[in-house]
Amino acid sequence: MKLLVFILSFLIVGFGQPSWSPLAGIAASAFGYGAFWHFCRQYPSIKQRFAIALFWYSAVQAVQLSWMTSIKYQGLSFLLLYGLVLAVFGVQFSLASLFIPQKGKLRWIECLAIASIWVVMEWARLHVLCGFSWNFSGMSLTSTLASLQFASVIGLLGFSFWVFLTNLLFLNIWEKKGKVKHATIWALIAVFPYIFGAVRLGLYENSLGQETKNVSITLVQTDLLPSQKIPLDEFKYDFVPPLDQWKNIFRILQKKEGRHSDLIVMPEATVPYRLDFPIYQYEEARTLFCNFYGKQIVRSFPPPHWPYVSIRDVDGSDKLFVTNAFFSQTLANYYQSEMIIGLDYEESELQKQYNSAFHFVPGAAFQNRYDKQVLVPLGEYLPFEWCRPIAKVFGINDFFHKGTEQVLFRGKVPMAISICYEETFSSVMRNSRNLGALLFINLTNDSWYPDSTLFREHLDHAKIRAVENGITLARACNGGVSAVIDPFGRTLVELEKAQGMVEVDMKIFSILSPYRFYGDWLVLGFAFILIVMFGRKLIFIDQVKKKLNFKLYTQIK
Repeated sequence: MKLLVFILSFLIVGFGQPSWSPLAGIAASAFGYGAFWHFCRQYPSIKQRFAIALFWYSAVQAVQLSWMTSIKYQGLSFLLLYGLVLAVFGVQFSLASLFIPQKGKLRWIECLAIASIWVVMEWARLHVLCGFSWNFSGMSLTSTLASLQFASVIGLLGFSFWVFLTNLLFLNIWEKKGKVKHATIWALIAVFPYIFGAVRLGLYENSLGQETKNVSITLVQTDLLPSQKIPLDEFKYDFVPPLDQWKNIFRILQKKEGRHSDLIVMPEATVPYRLDFPIYQYEEARTLFCNFYGKQIVRSFPPPHWPYVSIRDVDGSDKLFVTNAFFSQTLANYYQSEMIIGLDYEESELQKQYNSAFHFVPGAAFQNRYDKQVLVPLGEYLPFEWCRPIAKVFGINDFFHKGTEQVLFRGKVPMAISICYEETFSSVMRNSRNLGALLFINLTNDSWYPDSTLFREHLDHAKIRAVENGITLARACNGGVSAVIDPFGRTLVELEKAQGMVEVDMKIFSILSPYRFYGDWLVLGFAFILIVMFGRKLIFIDQVKKKLNFKLYTQIK
């Protein structure tokens, strides 16, 4: 029976995320962890409990992070990182679990303090190298639309606190007398997020909150594998030439058939090479445009100067070459639509390269730019010099520099940009919301992990950010899920892992979200206070025990 509890708790928590099983997520947030702790308590040795918790939680993470085993482009050595992450997470969970006494009831201060310790441990992950923002235990509480609404108050980190507190109270049902009373308290805590969410959704059912403008959005999904998008030595025959990649984009956009969009969004690193690199011969580019759009397209061409056009010496004669900026601005001018596109950028004088997003406006002579702030170690930046040989194994010799500030793109509505997994960081998105953004735009490429669950898990984080900040989020992916998500976390339109586009006409509006104002600091401040109170209480209890033991010793003597 006890072994069955161990297995069931593993299955419930391991698959208890919205991208796996929403039903298991409900169970995990209510009693999945508590069931495991009940099993673990039968072992009197601290070493035994530590080892069992380490094995159990590492196995849970092996399921939830199984996307890291998709190593087509990372190589076998990436599995070492996978194993290291599992071990680190397992150790964190084991240490937190050791604060649970081996037997007896847990007092409220203990339940609150242990949940606080775990929250601080999860928060600490965000500050190591680039930060590891995946797989907070609070993800299980996002498995339903109703419970997701509670993120507008306490955020994802607060969800982790709530999940641990709920499960510790469930553990007490086995330990305390008067089980009906304690079961009632546990049940009220467990269902509160769902009740809150149902009420919130009901209150806003006939209201769109603070309505702003009607906006039509087109999301373009190119759906190319990394080896098709960029030249990789190991897959050099897969590479699709940049001009052909633009040709695919033209085919996708032709499906608009005259329908106007206020905004066209392209994915991260839409095509290879930086914004202003003159790679395409002018005549070839002109022919391509005319074949798709007719000769009248030349009236939409931007002025013949940098960053659109350059002269290059080819075999002793000067020839005109155009850039990715030329293609982007031409499309913006032709469709009379703002365009946001992901492209590389280089500050030549400083010799700095950036993973960037650009905002093209019809007829404008300049582009707004946002540089990605949260970079992937080894893939986008070099964390330590001794890592350079490791990066070379994967064919990575050049690295990006980190962006230094959040930027708003001010078009029909003010927009905040995130690139790839930046949208999994609550603080990054909240900062941009507080600058005045009314629409989140995310540019993503999840195709580095093909045939995995990463693209769905990434989408789950996007929904949380929309609810935490109370505004709409639109995301364009190369490979993944291109979607528009409303401020309640509802997916309005989506395109999953296919080449094409999605269009939506919608009202951009915002709704009240307390989390926007205080972020994670409310939960973290509460957690630190509880940890200090718990520590002082332990010291006080220890001092009392010493005094009692001293008195007993003197009496015996």
